[in-house]
Amino acid sequence: MATPRTRPRMKRRIGAALALAGAVAACTGPLGRGRAGGEASLNVAAAALSAGMYGLALNVSNLILAHRPNDTAALATKGDALFASGNTVGAEVVYRSLLALDPSSVRAMIGMGRVQLHSD
Repeated sequence: MATPRTRPRMKRRIGAALALAGAVAACTGPLGRGRAGGEASLNVAAAALSAGMYGLALNVSNLILAHRPNDTAALATKGDALFASGNTVGAEVVYRSLLALDPSSVRAMIGMGRVQLHSD
């Protein structure tokens, strides 16, 4: 279990690992071509989200969406990052746009449910 003293060290290590993963993802090719670069970048965003680095997850999601605006996985990750960072209004907008693209998106439905629970 991490103690308060080891947490900053862990965050630095996680940050270094994410930076390395981002560099590797950048080497796999442009985000707009093929799926390999986008999937690797999305993995970086998911790892950042899991590590509590919501800004990084949001930035990576936005980079993916700049090249592929209808990428449902990137939209879901963006919504999750916005919600986790406390921006429930922004998260709701993203989840609604995701549901417009994919009405059966479970992540969007769960996200909307979390937003509604938070606002009640």
